[in-house]
Amino acid sequence: MEINSLPIEVVPYSTKELCTLYGVSDKTFTKWLTPIQNQLGQRLGRYYSIKQVKIIFEHLDVPGKVICNAEAWDNSKVAVNG
Repeated sequence: MEINSLPIEVVPYSTKELCTLYGVSDKTFTKWLTPIQNQLGQRLGRYYSIKQVKIIFEHLDVPGKVICNAEAWDNSKVAVNG
């Protein structure tokens, strides 16, 4: 079951907009970008450029491509109290 199937455009985004797309806080998002900071370079103004957004999407994957694989979950490992 795909959670979010809406297409994501590669356009300039602010940090707040990207945090919303990924569903994380700005602190978490900043930590995620630390390994690719040299590739990204500095933002010009509030927005990441299209080139920077492409790099972010390549590193973190495109937001909304989370797949829930219920068949992979092993119910026998779930502890039941009662």
